[in-house]
Amino acid sequence: MDAIMAWFKEKAGVTDEEIAAAEAKEKEYVAGCLMLAKQYLGMGHCISGKTYLELAAAKGSEEAIAQLKDMEYAQDMYDLGEHYLAMGHCICSKTYFELAAAKGCPKAAAKLKDMEYAEDMYKLGEHYLGMGHCICGKTYFELAAAKGCPKAAAKLKDIEYAEDMYKLGEQYLAMGHKICSKTYFELAAAKGCPKAAAKLAEYEA
Repeated sequence: MDAIMAWFKEKAGVTDEEIAAAEAKEKEYVAGCLMLAKQYLGMGHCISGKTYLELAAAKGSEEAIAQLKDMEYAQDMYDLGEHYLAMGHCICSKTYFELAAAKGCPKAAAKLKDMEYAEDMYKLGEHYLGMGHCICGKTYFELAAAKGCPKAAAKLKDIEYAEDMYKLGEQYLAMGHKICSKTYFELAAAKGCPKAAAKLAEYEA
């Protein structure tokens, strides 16, 4: 084998020192690419980071190849998270975002923070709505919905519907149509409207 290598070196016109220098230069290049990839990925610049990993992988870096596989996996998990979130399946989507974030996906980590914030706002909305503070409750639901919370978006639709039904109840009550107005108040109260519930209590009094 050594004889064959010596023959190839002679034919190529290179020395052991030149080969060692070339190998050292390639190792330095790979190390530089890995360092830059780590730097850009740490800054959240995934495309730049991935480019440097691909350059290192092209030189046979096993570390870069493994990281690229992780990034591909993370992107797949992130895409699934987005898919299930759009369908309103928050628990499933959160699981996929967690899997993506565990592989260093900054988009997934940001999504998890948004989901945590949205859940906190939703709970506050429920809390204030339960106390009869509709405006405060609605504000928190709007904050949660702005972060993609489907429960909050549904709640806002319920509040809007309840408000419309309440207004119709008031309108018909003013016209003396108590049965119609009661029906609208019942529809509003069924969606959690405290004003409508109070009106119904007056009917029963």
